[in-house]
Order: sequence, then structure tokens, then C-alpha cells
Amino acid sequence: MALKGRIVDLVIAAAEREELPPAALLAVVEVESAGEPLETDGRTPRLLFERHVFHRELAERAPAALKAAKKAGLAIAKWSRSTQYKDQGTSAARLALIARARAIDTECANRACSWGLGQTMGFLAEELGYLDATHMVAQMTDGGIAAQIDMMLAEVNKKGLRDELARGDWAGFARVYNGPGFAENAYDAKMEAAHRRWQRQIAMMVDGTYVRPRHEDLTKFEIEAIQQQLVTLGYPQVGDVDGRWGRLTTGAISAFQMHEGLPVTGDYDDATRDALAVATKPEPSPARAATTAEDLRAAGSQTVAAADRGRLWAKILGFLGLAGGAEKSGALDGAQSVLDQVQQLRPIVTAARDVLAWVGSAWWIVALVAGAAVWHQYGAIVKRRIADRIEGRHV
Repeated sequence: MALKGRIVDLVIAAAEREELPPAALLAVVEVESAGEPLETDGRTPRLLFERHVFHRELAERAPAALKAAKKAGLAIAKWSRSTQYKDQGTSAARLALIARARAIDTECANRACSWGLGQTMGFLAEELGYLDATHMVAQMTDGGIAAQIDMMLAEVNKKGLRDELARGDWAGFARVYNGPGFAENAYDAKMEAAHRRWQRQIAMMVDGTYVRPRHEDLTKFEIEAIQQQLVTLGYPQVGDVDGRWGRLTTGAISAFQMHEGLPVTGDYDDATRDALAVATKPEPSPARAATTAEDLRAAGSQTVAAADRGRLWAKILGFLGLAGGAEKSGALDGAQSVLDQVQQLRPIVTAARDVLAWVGSAWWIVALVAGAAVWHQYGAIVKRRIADRIEGRHV
């Protein structure tokens, strides 16, 4: 569940006003937009640009601009998974993309996006009672979250999907709301799962009021500080320090609460806040503190095994460098007996020398330097893995 408390409150109120199941409407919001109503500029409604829709809208409304849009890579004739969303992974990228599209044609660009909490397509503007897509986006921008919810409900009502929501027919709902390709992205399954979670959550409401988790009141920077503190205390399962309170952060907080003898809630309650304020990093046990690379090898560490393979190649590079140096100094004949004893390396040596022959007389110096660098790098990986084991970052 990733929705903020204020959004949950507004969606529940709208659902009750429309006599729709609140858990069902919350499930739609969660799956469609993850409860993120705005882009990072704090004003633009959450959007997703559809290149094939931009192509269609331009062809119908502004054909003279279609060539420029295609040349800019903004318009394609058919939906394509490989190109459709390749540059929309971040909010900044989405904002840049819609700005480029609007520079070609504002109305068609707005019609080509899905918008807001319900991700309603812009080309539905007139059907939903708006003057056009540009006015629809402006109303969402000025009206905030409530206007986004109203737009989503307008689409639900216009498409006759109230009954599907009421009886939990998620395949029937997604077929109309998300289109005939809904199953490819498992919209129905995702909404069904979200619906079950929200039913449980709403069942725990106190006096008819949704009690939101305490972490929902934290800012991004406050969450980052908590995540960093958990990492410092030896709870790296928190994942990236990214200011997002997801499953990994919930799990790390739960582990901390269990270790400290607190009620395991997975939330940032007062007791957890106070315990984090005075917590210190535990000293490693004597057995952990004495960890060696051999211990990790015996335990089957894949990291150390990969580093060992890398160091083998470092040895080979170094050996090639020495062989090349010996040849240049006239000492290769004296080393031939050694080569004969290392039969498994001879094909590698021969092949590498054939390839490197054209590099020049100093190739062996490069091989020596590269071998030393690779040896050092993989040695550093092993040392870091030992340190991780001692610090408890890997168990």
C-alpha cells in the first residue's frame, strides 16, 4: 500500500458519495498511479505519454505537424513496447517529453497522455464533459487531487463500470478501463490483489476513520535519514536510501523493532523513533570479527568465488607479461621448461601472443600492468566482502 493518507481520505469520501466500494476505488488508484498525483514540479498531474496516440491525434487534427513529431521520435503509428516508454522512467524525463510534444501541438500532446490518479486519457476530454484536453488538464492542475478523483469517477460512470467495481469483476473492469490488452500487463490481477489489501485495511478503520501509518507524515528527507540510520546500525536490507517507504524499509524497521524488543509494526511510531535516537551499532561477535577469505570460501560465497576467478585471469595476464619481457630480454629459452610444466596455460599463452603480436614491442608491459590492476581490484572485492561479513551486512 503506497497511498498517502490525504489521498486515501479523499478517495474514500468520493467513493462513499458515489455509493461505490471504497476499497475498489482505492485499488484502481493504487494500480493506475501508485497514488502519485503530481510530477516533481509539484503542479503537473502525473502523466504517461503515448506515442501511438500522439501519431493518431496529429494525423486527425494537425497533419502538417506529424512529420516533425515522427522525426523527433515522438509519434509512432502503432504501440511498441520497445520504444513506447523508454524515456519516461523519471518524472523529469516525463516533464521534458511532454514539453517537447507540446512544442509541436499542445492539444494533441495533452490528448496523447493519461493523466492523474486514475490515469484518464486526454482524448476522452469531450466525452467526459470537458471543452478539450487542454482544459481538462488545466482543471486538474488548478483543482488538485479532488479534481483528479472527480475525473476518474467521470470516466468510471461514463463507461458504465460501476457494477464491475461493485461486484469485484476486475477482468471486466480492466477490459474497458485499460483496453483489450489489459491482460498483458495483468491490470486485473493487480487490482484484485490491491482490492483485497484495501478491504483488510478499511476493516481496521477506527470509528469509521482511516488510521494512516505514521511514516506517511514523513518527508522524503526524513525517510532518507531513517534509512541511512538503519544502514549504519547494520540493517542494509532497507535497500536504497531513496526517501521511499516501501516493503524493504518496512522490513528493516520491523527487524530493528524485533531486535530492540518493541512491538513489531513496521511503522515509525513513537517508540521506534525514541529507540532509533539512542541505538548504537552492535559490536561483531569474536567469530565474525575473525572472518577470513577462507571462511567465506568454505561457506560457499559466490562473491569470493567470482573474485577468485578474476584473480586467475590476473595471474594469466601477469604471466603473459613476464613471458613477453623474457622474450625481449633473450631469456625466453631459459623459461621454456617452466612453460612446458604449465600445460593448461599454453593454449592461452599462444593465442594471446598471436593476437597481441601486432600491438608492438611493449605489449607485455601493458599485460603486466593490467594483470596487477585486475589482481588488486578483485583483492579489494574480497576485502569488502570480509568487511561486510564482519559488520553483519551479509549473513
